[in-house]
Amino acid sequence: MPAITPSPVSTQNSQDFNSILDHTPGTSPPPAPSTWALAARPLNSGGSSSPSRSENAPLVLLSLDGSSWETLSPVSQIVILGDILSSHEFDNNLEENSVKLNHVFDLIVGTGTGALVGCMLVVLKMTIDEAIDAYIQFYEAAFKPKPKTKEQRFNDLRQALQNLLDNRVGEGESTEKNLSAMKMRDVGKECGKCKFAITAIHANNVTSAVLFRAYRGRNYSAECSLLEALLATLADAESFLAVPHIQSKFVEQQYISASLGRCNPTQDTLIEAGSIFKQDSIASIVSIGAGCPKPIAVNEPEGFIEAALARSRDCQSISDDMERRFSRHNNLYVRFEVDTLDFTADQAASKIIAHSRTYLSRDEIRNPGCASARISDQFRDVMCTPWGLFSQEAQDRQSSVVVIDALDECDDGEEVLRLILEAIDGNKLPGIRFLVTSRPVDVLVKKALKMSRGPQIALHEVKKEEVYEDIRLFLEEQLHEKVEPATIHQLTAQADGLFIFASTLVKHVISNSKFITHSEIQEKLRQILLPREGEKEVGLDVLYDHILRNSLSPEEFGNDGFTLRLSVLQTVVCTEQATTADVIADLLNYDVKEVIGIVNTLHSVLFTRGPGEPIYVIHASFHDFIASRAQGLFKCDLPSVHLRLSKACLRGMEEKLKFNICNIKSSFTINSNILPPPLKSIGEPLAYACQHWWAHVKRCTQEGQEGIRQRIDEMMKKKGLFWIDVMTLLGDERRCQNILIQISETLSMAIEPRAEQADWKLQSLAREAADMVSTFRKITPKMTSHLYLSVLSLWDGKNLEPWSSQFWKLPQVLSRKVDGSRNMKLIVNVGSSVNSVAFSPDGKRVVSGSLDRSVKIWDADSGELVAKLDGHGALVSSVAFSPDCRHVVSGSRDKSSRIWDAESSQQVAKIDGHGSWVLSVAFSPDGKHVVSGSRDNSVCIWNAKSGKRVAKLDGHENSVNSVAFSLDGKIVVSGSPDKSVRIWDTESGEQVAKLDGHRDSVNSVAFSPDRKCVLSGSSDNSVRIWDAESGNQITQLDGHRNSVNTVVFSPDGKCVVSASSDNSVRLWDAESGKQVAKLDGHGALVWSVAFSPDGKCVISGSDDNSLRIWNAEPAEQVAKLDGHRDLVWSVAFSLDGTRVVSGSRDKSVRIWDAESGKQVSKLNGHGSWVWSVVFSPNGQHIVSGSKDNSVRIWDVESGEQVAKLDGHRDSVNSVAFSPDGKRVVSGSNDTSARIWDVDSGKQAAKLYGHGSWVLSAAFSPDGNRVVSGSRDNSARIWDAKSGKQVGMLDGHGFWIWSVAFSPDGKCVVSGSPDRSVRIWDATSGEQVGKFDGHGSWVLSVAFSPDGEHVVSGSDDASVRIWDVESGKQVAKLNGHGDSVNSVTFSLDGQRIVSGSSDKSVRIWAAESGEQLCDLKNAVSSVSFHSPSITVSPHIRHPCDSHPNPQQTPIVERFPMVTQTTTMDHFTLYLSPTGTSFYTREDGWVVTSKKHTGVEHPLVWLPPSLRPYDPPVLTAISATGFNRIDMSGCTFGDEWSKIFLKKT
Repeated sequence: MPAITPSPVSTQNSQDFNSILDHTPGTSPPPAPSTWALAARPLNSGGSSSPSRSENAPLVLLSLDGSSWETLSPVSQIVILGDILSSHEFDNNLEENSVKLNHVFDLIVGTGTGALVGCMLVVLKMTIDEAIDAYIQFYEAAFKPKPKTKEQRFNDLRQALQNLLDNRVGEGESTEKNLSAMKMRDVGKECGKCKFAITAIHANNVTSAVLFRAYRGRNYSAECSLLEALLATLADAESFLAVPHIQSKFVEQQYISASLGRCNPTQDTLIEAGSIFKQDSIASIVSIGAGCPKPIAVNEPEGFIEAALARSRDCQSISDDMERRFSRHNNLYVRFEVDTLDFTADQAASKIIAHSRTYLSRDEIRNPGCASARISDQFRDVMCTPWGLFSQEAQDRQSSVVVIDALDECDDGEEVLRLILEAIDGNKLPGIRFLVTSRPVDVLVKKALKMSRGPQIALHEVKKEEVYEDIRLFLEEQLHEKVEPATIHQLTAQADGLFIFASTLVKHVISNSKFITHSEIQEKLRQILLPREGEKEVGLDVLYDHILRNSLSPEEFGNDGFTLRLSVLQTVVCTEQATTADVIADLLNYDVKEVIGIVNTLHSVLFTRGPGEPIYVIHASFHDFIASRAQGLFKCDLPSVHLRLSKACLRGMEEKLKFNICNIKSSFTINSNILPPPLKSIGEPLAYACQHWWAHVKRCTQEGQEGIRQRIDEMMKKKGLFWIDVMTLLGDERRCQNILIQISETLSMAIEPRAEQADWKLQSLAREAADMVSTFRKITPKMTSHLYLSVLSLWDGKNLEPWSSQFWKLPQVLSRKVDGSRNMKLIVNVGSSVNSVAFSPDGKRVVSGSLDRSVKIWDADSGELVAKLDGHGALVSSVAFSPDCRHVVSGSRDKSSRIWDAESSQQVAKIDGHGSWVLSVAFSPDGKHVVSGSRDNSVCIWNAKSGKRVAKLDGHENSVNSVAFSLDGKIVVSGSPDKSVRIWDTESGEQVAKLDGHRDSVNSVAFSPDRKCVLSGSSDNSVRIWDAESGNQITQLDGHRNSVNTVVFSPDGKCVVSASSDNSVRLWDAESGKQVAKLDGHGALVWSVAFSPDGKCVISGSDDNSLRIWNAEPAEQVAKLDGHRDLVWSVAFSLDGTRVVSGSRDKSVRIWDAESGKQVSKLNGHGSWVWSVVFSPNGQHIVSGSKDNSVRIWDVESGEQVAKLDGHRDSVNSVAFSPDGKRVVSGSNDTSARIWDVDSGKQAAKLYGHGSWVLSAAFSPDGNRVVSGSRDNSARIWDAKSGKQVGMLDGHGFWIWSVAFSPDGKCVVSGSPDRSVRIWDATSGEQVGKFDGHGSWVLSVAFSPDGEHVVSGSDDASVRIWDVESGKQVAKLNGHGDSVNSVTFSLDGQRIVSGSSDKSVRIWAAESGEQLCDLKNAVSSVSFHSPSITVSPHIRHPCDSHPNPQQTPIVERFPMVTQTTTMDHFTLYLSPTGTSFYTREDGWVVTSKKHTGVEHPLVWLPPSLRPYDPPVLTAISATGFNRIDMSGCTFGDEWSKIFLKKT
């Protein structure tokens, strides 16, 4: 188990902490230290049953809050605790050396049901699954019944506890042990070194807070059993009988209540820790509150257990979401972190509950760029969520005022005001008042007028006399000892109602940095008040001008000094954010002391808190003055200033950017664990340059931009990758990606068509780099080393060569699939079946509707969850964005449609009116209306604002599956299971046209952008395009093999995309009707599909719980790959093993080189599918059977057809040569098997007897018998010479699809759709063996040459090897993407060949069942066959028959344990030695513990390289395979050697 390196422990507060340790129970503890060091304690990684804690290790505490006994909230607590164990790589099974919860924490305190949860896991040592089951049973017995009396309920509770405790006996312990009677102090022995306590909270049946310790505590001598302690904490509600004698029997431990009458369990845990431990640092406190992450109320009267378990699975997904939000940077799952402890009654709640600062610190660890997050996310995370953690009483007691000054100077001012107003109206921030000030910007004024409560004051509407008086009082207060009253009045008049004038004047006149005399003040005022030529009033601009002349005078400082000072001022004003003197000095190449001195002289207009702090312009009016109104010496040429800053930023990046700038020690280090923090290594000047250089470039003139384009080109080529490196370390990947996109777009518009190739190269580099950053953003957790090791090295593009050429020893892609999976950009696990997806009109967001009743909004680029909209009472069938992106509409089986605010996640309107499920919804182009289609057979149009129905369109004779508006909003199209497509006039409600032609339900309809065409998709597997005016069908798009569920036109109308139940997404040319691309990757039927607004991407949602984003442009095929173009029905080895023959539904027979996989020849001639092929014993001929009713014999050398054997009246399903090669047997749908003479081509015998199709036939090894398998569920044995039946094998419950003799002829093997493989005695016909394991039809079987094994291929896409004697499965070979139709051994038994409906042929190593089984048992693996590796698919379950389970690592997740000494000083050199790897579903390839002792994250594979192929020796496929070469790659603490340093 990985260790956790503790942070340095603070000792500065030890005296304060010790005073807390010595506090007396029943009294208020003294003030706590101001900070407790955040650290984590080291744990043993060995096999000890009870990891020890060093004496001074920081504490790890767990608080388990109770919950209402009417809910199943404790189930969620147990699931989260299981996640904690998993994140530490603890094994939850009952094994001798397994690590339990009491090994993780130093102290566990539980209240109510939380105490019971702790007891089950710590004292009773239950596994997570056992605890869930036990609690559900306890709940059923104790809480679910509803007796009339308190006494009955109390007795039920006591009995349920008694049963729970007494029925649990620890492993290896005596059954006489009575846990319920065990005293609490003895319970401590069961907890090991962990301390366990139960708190009975202050409530109806307990008069004060009582602590029952499972250890000997201070002043604790009372005797109390575990049962009594649990009873006291659980029977606290009025519904129970009071706990008997609680006051007299138990010694009290009094606490200050943090929440008005009820104990705060987190506080109790902290105080108790202070009573027993003797050090001054806490690693973390994990607080799982009531119902955390949310309550689970059970209302189902029937099927309680099933419902509860289903809810517990929901808890797992919620827990996963919590884990993603809070990260595992220190391998602790923390809900609350305490930075200050103050246990006074008035302050405790606000100190214990997570503050905004603490809450943000967690997010910043997860995402250092959270400051650049959307304003709505910031408002939610900084304001709403932390405030919501306070209890209602605490919120009501607060009188907090939030002041937001100068809202008009905020870039997102309108959005901020909107969020505030919605939070107030939604009562999200009770007890908080807002004071917002702003200049009267129109849009802000309009927003403010909509405020539901509170006054609005416009200063320009206040009487001038009042404002003047306020300014006078201010000036008098500041200047009264130095200035005459008459001067005060004069200055007040000059201010003209502007406070900023008065404030700036005072700052200028009164210097804080030096003593100033009365005469000096008078002289300054005289100069200010002295009118200049042509000026009647002083005014603010004149004041600013005076200040600048006084501070920057050329006469005083000379021209050079004036230029220096003016450039500092202009830089401060023009930087993109407030920056420090160090940054300003670096940009101007000045001495930092000079900059500080200049800033100090401008103290009246600039402000800084001190050295190293940002420099601010005090008021926006001064910024505006410098930028646009200053004249003469101070006139600012903004484009020139920005050009200077652009060059300065480029210079800084050229000089300072370098590889591994933060000196990251190991490739296994997560960014959040880099020490020192990245900003310290990067430096603020370089950080500013990297983040803002492009902003300055954009503000230059076009001529200025062209002047530095060459410099930008050089920087991007030489240092561009290191710039991206820095941006990722700063957590600013989104800004980085946007800059690259803008560079590409700017250049594409500016470059002349005949411009130099270098310009186009930069444009292409920027565009591809933006995609690369987008890919890197998907890696979790963030590790900048994998910008190089994973993203750059595996990049599928040609334009990043200037960067990749600087590195070596990187993983390399040897080959890629050229099917649709290569187009995959993003995979998002939604957590439930995705019924509907849609892009927002700006392409930045994606909305999904799911089986779990939720509507979710996702970031289209990163795949991050932006919002979850809950409210529907049944599955969500359809979703869509409004044209302005501000709203989402959803339709559900709860018969309602709902409109949501996409930013706030609030429901805006609920539309009721349909009599059954709402199956489809869409916004009108102007966003004013919503159209819906329902199972009640109607189409309705609704007012999107009021929710009122505008029109009802009746006419369909069945449900309405799909509706859509035309682009002009004048007509609506609908599709229905009544097989019709109908067009409606939205104004009149009349049916305009009815389009008939589909043979089954119409599932989806859409208009072309020009409204001329209608698109439809149907359960008849077709896509059709119709003329919208005439109603005539224009074209039909065929190719899907199952229902078409959704169809959509591309934004330009040139393409069509369709989603189908055949698991595929397909792109079509709308004009020609030809298929452009097939996008494979979904593992289940695809319900929904949509184009992005620019038409470059496609999104799909599937029953496999994922939504995927694809490139809509087909991936370039680098090289033509040979392979079948359709299903492969049959495969066979030649006798010498050098060749493989295959037969396919593409009507061809093909011969392949078994070693290289190259096609040797293609045999054409059959007029239909080729069902069966086999080599002759001498390897010179091939026989094939086809659906065209013929048997054909081919010459292998020439590829010519030698003979055609006609006679069968129906499809020929199976063919085989006799051992001497002189005869051929064939089986046919005409119910016969026939034997043919090869030389003459004549029929030698006809075998009649089967009652249905003959699906398989084969000769015995001596050639004297034939076995046949049939659709009549029987296999029969025939005399090959006479044609008479000599035996019958009866036992399968379904057809017999495949049969074969054993090498000695004594047995027959058969495979059937009844999912079994059976062995029969060929003489007696008795069944001697049965192999079960396949999950679907068994389509092919064969004996190994030595007769000891059988191989089988199945519709479940697997190939399996069985031991004939034991009947056990030896190996399962996964990798095919569809049913395996044919399998056989090579003659030497070392290889297996398989042919599949996934159009591929694969050759596997069969010699080591153990090795293959080991690969099977892993989550996934990588195996070296040469210098290259092939990555296998994700396999979840272990192989039961693995000979050594201890060597079978099963990995569900891997924590990135970068803090361990072992990992940080470990180098892994990969070579083709068979090292085992495992591949997670999220793309991480990690090493096996078996080889390295710990899992190391090696490479992250992008979606385009998934799914992965298994360790086959040879793979033959028209789409190719993903193969990666990792030989010689360097990982670990020498990863930085990948960089080729220039000499």
